[in-house]
Amino acid sequence: MSYKITVIPGDGIGKEITDSAVEVLEKVDEKFGLGLSYTYKDAGGTAYDKFGTPLPDDTIEACKASDGVLFGAVGGDKWDNVDPALRPEKAILGLRKNLGLYANLRPVKVADALVEYSPLKPELVKGVDLVIVRELIGGIYFGDKCESEQHNGAERAWDLENYSVPEVDRIAKLAFETAKLRRGKVTSVDKANVLATSRLWRRTVAKVAESYPDVELNNLYVDNCAMQLAIRPTQFDVIVTGNLFGDILSDEAAVVGGSIGMTIGDLFDPVYVVYAPKTFILKLCIGLITGLIAHRFGHITYQTDKKKIARIAALAALGGLIFNTIFDPLVGYFYKLLILGKPAAE
Repeated sequence: MSYKITVIPGDGIGKEITDSAVEVLEKVDEKFGLGLSYTYKDAGGTAYDKFGTPLPDDTIEACKASDGVLFGAVGGDKWDNVDPALRPEKAILGLRKNLGLYANLRPVKVADALVEYSPLKPELVKGVDLVIVRELIGGIYFGDKCESEQHNGAERAWDLENYSVPEVDRIAKLAFETAKLRRGKVTSVDKANVLATSRLWRRTVAKVAESYPDVELNNLYVDNCAMQLAIRPTQFDVIVTGNLFGDILSDEAAVVGGSIGMTIGDLFDPVYVVYAPKTFILKLCIGLITGLIAHRFGHITYQTDKKKIARIAALAALGGLIFNTIFDPLVGYFYKLLILGKPAAE
């Protein structure tokens, strides 16, 4: 058995972190004979500079022909003023849509060594273990939009939010299946007191819940959920929500552990792996590289047969031990030094 992986370094720190991840994958391949092969393609600002588009057709075709995609990062100040339709971030949306990557899982489990670097009090952070299940290819990001038009004598712009029952149904089922493997609790997040799409969302999730009697379902408005993540994040097990709300809440949840770069993410979405907005800082932040490497272990366990899953899981567990005892303190040191702007006391 063999697996083909398309590697898209993208922009900025993307090449550095994907190179490091591939090095680890190659060692795992040597040990367990996974038969991994790699094809490198462009996307984001790098692709725009070369081809005039952030997502060339041959990149899409290579991804479709692969068993998995390893994506670095896109974007940077250089491309802030290009046409909105050609911005580097369009590569992410295009890959998600073309590959049908409707589900984005973002686990947040705070390592003990990072508790003190959270903006929250340690007693609120210790024990946080949650997963955000974000619908990824629907909603306002993929609806009709208008950049500018005249209306009643004034310029306006608009974006259309819409969801269908099948779109909500499939993401809800994934959330409930995920909860069955964890602590059996799903929190569905919407804005049903204002938005028609949220009312359809809530009705559909409730219908799906009928098939999962052993899983507890709670509903929260998005503003309340944002507050609850800050005051009592340990209450959450699985959070399921739409594209826009999930984008915001997953970043908030990641920072509970100190920084978005310190958490593993996207186990079921092999595209959007690491977000790197400040390359000059993140190049020095070991947390991003170790986070991406840990993510690769997690993704492989969902893609290989059961025997290989067991062996790689054991290796990942060893890697987790090393991460907690060696890298976590280093991550904490660099986080305090580079992000907070002060040296660690030790």
